[in-house]
Amino acid sequence: MVGGAIARAYAADYTGESGVARYLLAADLESALGALDRAEPLAMYFALSEYDLSDDLTALAEERAEPFEVRTRVPDVEDPTIEAGSACTWVGPAATLGTVSGQAPTWSVPVMMTSDVERRPSSYLYLPNAAATVQSVQSGPLALCNFTFDGVGVGARRQVSVRAVLGCVPEVDQVLISGNEWIGEPAAVGQNATIVLRRGSSYLGLKVLECGPPGGSRSDTKPAILTHMGEGDNRAVTLEIYGRQADYTLNKPLHNVRVGVLIEVASVDEFDSLLAFARHVATQRVRQSVKKHKERAKELENTNPTRPNEPKSRAEMVFLESLRHTMELTDENHPLGLVEDLSSQRIISRTLPVELPPKYLWLSPALSLDVGGKLSEALAP
Repeated sequence: MVGGAIARAYAADYTGESGVARYLLAADLESALGALDRAEPLAMYFALSEYDLSDDLTALAEERAEPFEVRTRVPDVEDPTIEAGSACTWVGPAATLGTVSGQAPTWSVPVMMTSDVERRPSSYLYLPNAAATVQSVQSGPLALCNFTFDGVGVGARRQVSVRAVLGCVPEVDQVLISGNEWIGEPAAVGQNATIVLRRGSSYLGLKVLECGPPGGSRSDTKPAILTHMGEGDNRAVTLEIYGRQADYTLNKPLHNVRVGVLIEVASVDEFDSLLAFARHVATQRVRQSVKKHKERAKELENTNPTRPNEPKSRAEMVFLESLRHTMELTDENHPLGLVEDLSSQRIISRTLPVELPPKYLWLSPALSLDVGGKLSEALAP
């Protein structure tokens, strides 16, 4: 679902390389579509906005009661097997969960959940003070997300955080912090602590994972704060998760500052109580590590054209070093994890219960499209 309004619009919004405004313009002007250099996964919604659904697809949408997933992917320009960005949305009977991977500008919303409450049904995570790279892995109603910030501690990026707006106070009866009821006052939330609440006929749970720069010493300071924000009926329960909470300037900027979070939604029918769901989320263990990675780059080595297969000495070999972050669920029955290159800000691999096609653009029960495929053929009955 695409919703919301552009409160401020400028000419550059329509002439830039990508973005919602550009996609809207391209939907009506063929010349704007032809000038579009690249498109994010969101553009697919506009590409299909005037498509006349067949009776078979309409019946599929109306009659589908079981949960399903929709995945979109932006391939690298030079190598379509490399991912530049992606999105996954799980749709259940009473709630949805959607995550994004790629570059996330300030104020963007890389994670969103919806419930069946009548007013302001969305819960979401956004970036209130600095842009970041987000890498996510999602399977159904469960996701692991890692936000990485660079240039932290100097200028306007002294503090960096991810803000979770969990729900409006009038619609949230109870919030549990690691199984204990929250009394409504600002509360510090530590690493591996859980926040759960009920929204309509679904439960929402978050678990705070590793936060801060790689190799940083464990601090007694808890990385997150649960509080209220706003006034009146718009007063919302919010969780601020800091990559760096201190507000003083550093002599040198920090890089690869991380904020990790586990998100899960579930129907209230699946658990006896909110406390039972809180205990379930607490048992979701995540293993994380950041290690240096060294890989030989043969394409950068000097090769004698007359003897291309001649063995090279160690001094002649070229190696590239990078920093790789791994996060994975420890549940052997539910494979879920990712490996990302913090140096290049790219996803290396994901571990999922199912194997995804290497060059997919769109995956759903009703439509599958690969790089080089024709949309008309994919939409054919």
